[in-house]
Amino acid sequence: ETVLKQVRLSEHVISVSECTKADVMKYLGVADGNITVIPQGVDKKYHVITDEAAFSVIRKKYRLPDKFFLYLGGFSYHKNLFAMLDGYALMNERHNNRIPLIIAGRTDPFFFSELSVYARKRGVKDKVMFTGFIDENDLPLLYNLAHVFIFPSLYEGFGLPVLEAMACGCPVACSFSSSLPEIGGDGAVYFSPQDPFDISDKLWKLTSDESFREEVRKKGLLQACKFSWKKTTEKTIKVYETVGEKNITANI
Repeated sequence: ETVLKQVRLSEHVISVSECTKADVMKYLGVADGNITVIPQGVDKKYHVITDEAAFSVIRKKYRLPDKFFLYLGGFSYHKNLFAMLDGYALMNERHNNRIPLIIAGRTDPFFFSELSVYARKRGVKDKVMFTGFIDENDLPLLYNLAHVFIFPSLYEGFGLPVLEAMACGCPVACSFSSSLPEIGGDGAVYFSPQDPFDISDKLWKLTSDESFREEVRKKGLLQACKFSWKKTTEKTIKVYETVGEKNITANI
């Protein structure tokens, strides 16, 4: 209700993606001409790192294995982590995968317990590791170390972790849902978020085919270069100026 009231009082709406714009038009009744899409940027600290000493420190700090799949991006049911575990478990069953899955970040005890129980049910409890809280300054190093970044979310207004991983040179496998294909472009591998077999196939492709994995990594780096906070700022200022000019003209 509060959001609806704010939107109705607004002269103009800025949306972070075409997907979000479509939702604002559909559910909040905002006209097409009153919305401008301005994507978010990716911070410059997210880049390719080659500092082995720093990597060694992070590995010890979070007890990371030499090679791992990584999930990072919050804990709630729309993040679709149980389907991710299904896909990961299937890959292990079908291909004898030995690469662990790291689930990074702090979650509440209840959700952590649910995930742990489900991982045990799927037979991957010994291959799924929970890091707990990750210092923000450590995130670029974590992305750089990951073998593949997995983002199985059912809905994202933008999906910033996908861009962060790409900017760090980490191949991305994510859901073909909401804004993610729009943000990831051709720099990610997409799977159906509710199809564990598809998740399994895409993860295994990135794991077993090194030339394909490298191709995805390079395309991801190029895709991430399209987004910057400088561009976001410039486009936002332009919208403010345009809306301001219209109001001045209307009052003359």
